Amino acid sequence: YIYTLLFVFLPCFYIIHYNTILLYYYLLYIIFHKLLLLFYIIIFILLYYILFLHIYFRYFIVYILYFLFPIYSNYISLYNIYCIFILLIFLCYLLYYLYLYHSLHYLKF
Repeated sequence: YIYTLLFVFLPCFYIIHYNTILLYYYLLYIIFHKLLLLFYIIIFILLYYILFLHIYFRYFIVYILYFLFPIYSNYISLYNIYCIFILLIFLCYLLYYLYLYHSLHYLKF
């Protein structure tokens, strides 16, 4: 009975447990991939705004920030917003290279 338990049931439980762990990792990978894709789309829209739409809606974001944070309205300017956008772009590049590194790391296996 002990040998049956050790060599039949325990490996089965181990395999089931290992497969569920792999499934969880795969689901997390898919969710992370979709979130990254959404993040890249948002960054693309922000870049498009910086390059083109700010000509037509120059102070649109400033007005939104004035409405959301009226206390800090004296400190908000278009220059601050551009600095934030530039930081977001660098963050996007950083996340992209991290994603590439992890995908190459998975391809090794």
